[in-house]
Amino acid sequence: SDLAAVAEWLARDLSWGQIYSALKQHNMQFDPDDLEAVAVALAPGLTWQQIYTAFSQHGIAFQPSDFEAMAPLLARDLAWREVVATLDQHGSQPASPDDLAPIAAWINRNLLNNEAYPVFHQNGFHLLRRHFYLPIPEEDDLAYIPHQSGLVGLDINEEATFGLLNDVLNPYKAEFNAYPIHHQDDFAPDQFYLINSAFMAIDGNVYYSLVRHYKPKRVVEIGSGFSTLLAADALRKNAQENSEQDGSLICIEPYPSALLTALGPRLHQLIDDKVQEVDLEFFASLGAGDILFIDSSHVLRSGGDVWYEYCEILPRLASGVLVHIHDISLPKPYPREYFDRRVYWNEQYLLQAFLTFNPRFEIIWPGNYLMTKYPERIRAAFLPEYDLMREVYPSSEPSSFWMRVR
Repeated sequence: SDLAAVAEWLARDLSWGQIYSALKQHNMQFDPDDLEAVAVALAPGLTWQQIYTAFSQHGIAFQPSDFEAMAPLLARDLAWREVVATLDQHGSQPASPDDLAPIAAWINRNLLNNEAYPVFHQNGFHLLRRHFYLPIPEEDDLAYIPHQSGLVGLDINEEATFGLLNDVLNPYKAEFNAYPIHHQDDFAPDQFYLINSAFMAIDGNVYYSLVRHYKPKRVVEIGSGFSTLLAADALRKNAQENSEQDGSLICIEPYPSALLTALGPRLHQLIDDKVQEVDLEFFASLGAGDILFIDSSHVLRSGGDVWYEYCEILPRLASGVLVHIHDISLPKPYPREYFDRRVYWNEQYLLQAFLTFNPRFEIIWPGNYLMTKYPERIRAAFLPEYDLMREVYPSSEPSSFWMRVR
């Protein structure tokens, strides 16, 4: 009887506010027959957001003709709040009568337990609608990202970084440049070579040199690959020079590759599990000069590895621990080609937020920052390996970001 009264009101020039209030007060199940007088404005040109806004506002006059499209499109037994939620969830996408029919039917089949979700999930896909609550960026979002961030609040001591280059990196440059440039068929599986597409010039130089200089007791890698080969070589070189400098290499890698197997006893421990499964005391026990090398998923999500690393691991590290984060493009945004390949990394923005006005972590080598600001100076410091890399990978840039716990 309440909805019958609403239908009668629609014959007059009542306001959206009155109708909306009446329906909201009666959160009841109703049939399309009842909705014949409550049909929604789905005329060409209107958007879902405009429709929802109209329902949520008060005091805007309407005519019954505005509603004549919705009734036959709604599936049976839809609660009014579900209808409003449907409109809200579709943001500013253009609306048409053909859009609403499958949406309404989908909600009616089961709003919370849609059978399609597990089917998609079991076959390697997420069934998601476009929505502003999702972390997946839209094309238009990219326009808001500046060409370069000012990195306001990050304390980057450029003089100290070039001091590191001269005092720590340069002494081991000849050792690094002794590596072969390209892969050869007769290489052992644990042989590092420069043009490997993953961990090459500058990033490789810095990692190798830091292990050689600081002589860590433990190097812990979250994520592994060609970087692991470099670390194993540098640790072996340390031990050859002084047996008391024999450090351990530990990899946390839920998807271990053949490279790790090839290292044999030079890999002291493989934890083939997610980093979230590793006890936090393990990381808290790292000491000054030890290295935590992070190259994980690069994506912040609830319960994911990046969340665990930044929110649980990094705050527990002891003073003097060296921390590496890979694939950091700051001060620039991630390359556009990542978005085009449907790769939606966001870790570097969490890193920027983590370091903003954070005096406990000292930035010692922001690779891409230095390359962006001092391209010729950095290039000259890493010749010929940098030019050799760029001949094969013209867009490749350093992306290692190093910091130290104070």
